[in-house]
Amino acid sequence: MNSFWKTIHPFRNQKIPKNLINFDLTKFIKRQKRSNHKEMVEVVRANCKKEFFQKPLFILANRFILEYIELARKIDFSYAAVWQLKEKYLKLLHESIVSARKRESILIKVPEAERKEVQEAEKQFPNVEIISNDSAINLIKIKIPKYAKIKELDIDILLTGETGTGKDLFARAFNESSGRDDDKFVIVNCGSIPENLFESQFFGHEKGAFTDAKEKRLGYFEQADGGTIFLDEIGELDLNHQKRFLRVLENREIQPLGGKSKKVDVKIVYATNRNLNQRVEDGEFRRDLLHRINKYSFSIPPLRKRKHDIPLLVDSFIGKYDENLKNNPELKPLDVTADCMALIKEYKWEGNVRELKNVIERIIVDRNIDDNRQDIESSDLPQYFSDTIDSAKPAPGPRKGRKKKPSDEELIRLKNDGWTHAEVGTKYGVRRETVTRWYAAIRKKNFQSQSDKNIT
Repeated sequence: MNSFWKTIHPFRNQKIPKNLINFDLTKFIKRQKRSNHKEMVEVVRANCKKEFFQKPLFILANRFILEYIELARKIDFSYAAVWQLKEKYLKLLHESIVSARKRESILIKVPEAERKEVQEAEKQFPNVEIISNDSAINLIKIKIPKYAKIKELDIDILLTGETGTGKDLFARAFNESSGRDDDKFVIVNCGSIPENLFESQFFGHEKGAFTDAKEKRLGYFEQADGGTIFLDEIGELDLNHQKRFLRVLENREIQPLGGKSKKVDVKIVYATNRNLNQRVEDGEFRRDLLHRINKYSFSIPPLRKRKHDIPLLVDSFIGKYDENLKNNPELKPLDVTADCMALIKEYKWEGNVRELKNVIERIIVDRNIDDNRQDIESSDLPQYFSDTIDSAKPAPGPRKGRKKKPSDEELIRLKNDGWTHAEVGTKYGVRRETVTRWYAAIRKKNFQSQSDKNIT
């Protein structure tokens, strides 16, 4: 542990190798069984000196120590398990050196207390992966398992958010956290139920209940008995059936057509991409029903309001669909160029995470077919990307000349807000290359300041 911790120490007075980017730490990891730990530390020490990399090193080392402590508490703790953990973090170190995207994902700030609470919450739904470091998303991750475990009350939750934000994932997380039968998780799109089939679809019917009822049918609520029913697009429920639906929610009691009333033990998750308050004002949704389902509600932010999650999601989708790499781990992992990632971040993503997943999946599948391992570039994105972004940009006005150079604090603030070098250049009437030099000067100042502290 001590020797690994030394790797995060701010090393000074050591030259950065010119071949830093070409250094293949992956191959070194594969030889680690034939090497000793001291050699591994020396390689990391010799190749990870850049000022911009000190913080990722510190963060990764802290994560390593926390995972090491958790590992040490397990029954199957072994020397092999420790080596496996070291491999994982050495790989992360390598990826952080060669990939700005990976480095950015590591630098996302999540308060330590929040991070630990999120990790504990995620253990309650291990089969559901919700990729995000957004505080609003983390709050939902933390609260959903707590509500799911309350048995004394019928706790139903309402998920609101645009199409493609992942409402179904949170519904699955709620069901899994409750400890209920996963086979009893029933998904219903309320907007797709024909009006004349509402009673039969939701509450079921007995054989002979009507002309075409040739056999008994269980409704959605009875199918979910002992589990969870996910009522997607609840805002589309026909106004004529909302009163009957309200009685079921209040009493957890259904009556199949041609049959007797019966109790059902179900947890309910509602979801909608509509403004239910506006639907009430328009006379299309019952106010009493809204009050019933809106007691425990969560709003899932759209992707354009949490762009810091985009590199994490892109990285995950690449790993998910890169079958060639899964079959041959010796291949070079696919990455995304900085220009391409900037374009991905600039796009509005009206289809949110689902749209991003579909775009990355298409690119990776094409790469697998062509056996192309080159970095993903802007030209790989669909044509409508550039068209949409270009059409959204305001027409260029008369050139007003160069403005006064902004302060370092202002430049840092713009960078943290997601501004590209080109956008900063436009704002201050300078070329993108000039902005790049400004940021390089800031990094140099910070590096010199850090070096002075170390010497002191």
